[in-house]
Amino acid sequence: ILGVSGNVLLILVAHKFSFLTQPVYTYLVSMAYADLLVCLTAIPEAIVSYHFGNQWFLGQAGCSVFVFLNFFGINAGVASMSMMTFERYVAVCRPLLARKVCTVERTRKIIISLWIAAAVYCSPWLGLTEVKTIGGTDREICDFRLTQEYYIFIFGADLLIFYFFPLLAAITVYIKIDESLRKREAAIGDAIVFGIYFRAM
Repeated sequence: ILGVSGNVLLILVAHKFSFLTQPVYTYLVSMAYADLLVCLTAIPEAIVSYHFGNQWFLGQAGCSVFVFLNFFGINAGVASMSMMTFERYVAVCRPLLARKVCTVERTRKIIISLWIAAAVYCSPWLGLTEVKTIGGTDREICDFRLTQEYYIFIFGADLLIFYFFPLLAAITVYIKIDESLRKREAAIGDAIVFGIYFRAM
């Protein structure tokens, strides 16, 4: 409830107030949509599994769509967060360039491209799951279609593309931002000292 209501509230507030129409808030809204998608797919499934055991009620189509939407939401959210990190880098370290390229229109195009790319990347999940009947019972579960070894490569690719590489890039970018801010602070300090000295002369 908190996850859904919090993300819905963020989206509504960002759309209502025009002063929030900035690239950084546009990325936050994209992340809120992605998080909302995950909340509406992963959490209900977990609640049902907790109360009814490992049992699936939505058939083959529901199995495929729910798994696809879950991975799609996670990957779209991570991609949006990564691009917001790079946008912050440009804004802080390249302010003149930021005035030209960090626009809401450009940000929306980037976000649309990210969501399309995430959807294409996650589309194999529509065919990688199936509903299986537990032996000797009439209970059904949403499970992997192929052997478990095959999915190691899929999860490994997810780990590299949407976790390891974004984390490494974010660490590098924030180190650069920190260096830029320290140099700027030192330059301001030197200018203040020089100004005091010049006035004393």
